[in-house]
Amino acid sequence: MRASKRRTPFALAWVVLTAPVALAQARTEVLYPASPEIYTRFGLDLAFDGRHLLVDSSRGARMFELGLGGWSEVQQLTSSESQDIAVDGDTALIADGAFARVFERGASGWVESAALTASSTIDALALDDGRALLACPDPDRPGALVHAYQRLGDRWWPDGRLRVANPGTLFKWLTASCALEGERALVGVHSNGDGIAERGRVVLFERRDRRWHVVTELVSSESRRGDAFGASLALDGPRILVGAPGSYRFSPSGAFLFEDRGAGFEERVNFIGLVPPPPIELVEFGSAVALLGEQAFVCSPQDERGKVFAFEPEPTGNWVLTGTHGELDRMELHGFGHALAAHGRTLVVSAPLDSERGRDVGAVHVITLSLPPARRR
Repeated sequence: MRASKRRTPFALAWVVLTAPVALAQARTEVLYPASPEIYTRFGLDLAFDGRHLLVDSSRGARMFELGLGGWSEVQQLTSSESQDIAVDGDTALIADGAFARVFERGASGWVESAALTASSTIDALALDDGRALLACPDPDRPGALVHAYQRLGDRWWPDGRLRVANPGTLFKWLTASCALEGERALVGVHSNGDGIAERGRVVLFERRDRRWHVVTELVSSESRRGDAFGASLALDGPRILVGAPGSYRFSPSGAFLFEDRGAGFEERVNFIGLVPPPPIELVEFGSAVALLGEQAFVCSPQDERGKVFAFEPEPTGNWVLTGTHGELDRMELHGFGHALAAHGRTLVVSAPLDSERGRDVGAVHVITLSLPPARRR
């Protein structure tokens, strides 16, 4: 995920284009590191489960917890930037090279308890209900390799490997991504090079009979070489959102929604087509995505005025742009929209270049929607 923010904590506003009350009445709380230092870049990555918020930075990962008085920093877990982070309940994962460090919350705080191993440097992590995914480039063939683990009692055990090939791409330019919901896993592989690679690939897996099986590959008719299709992923029930922010500046980009209406997942819309021009401003559109009930959110960090776009379906089933969240009054770099996380009725958006507390200290915006997302029809 990617993010961006601006200067004053409340120098942000929802610009409502239609009538979503939840967006119009959103409440924002801005978080900073307890001991701000210049170039901390607080918010390089986010992991959020509703009550725990793990924030990565150039100086390590910090855990925040929600109490009666709001969000507060409770502990710094690491001292340097990681490749990815994840949190679910009393468990957190932090990628460190080819290992995922496991932290457990106990009476004395968060304590490192184990390390999960991957075959190469980890690009992405996913964690849900005692299951973990470690996604990395496949060292044996061009593509992504995901190591699945399951927690049984107080130990983690290997639970299979998931592979997605991308034969036209060189290993050094490959990046893997993943998302997890129960016993369903979404695995992506795309190029992080200069546009000469093949299209990205995204495959949905399901665990049955103690094994992971391919369900379907998600294919977009609008995806192009160099668009980094699969760089960001969101999985929520019958909906899948795939980000394609482009593998280089001004390359093709988009965010593709797939829905399962009973006959398998089908492409519904590329959200970039719903955003008013000029599209040249939408740098890295789809670098971070999230699904929240009947709402979809897509980040476009850009270089100056990053934004988060919100979309909802109309009663006819057609999706429309309902609002944007972003900076209104400043022009310097801030990275708003660099990382995005969502749970319940809360969005979390990072701004690692925010300088309110010092040069590139960074900030994280916790946006609470006033109404819960609508129920699915």
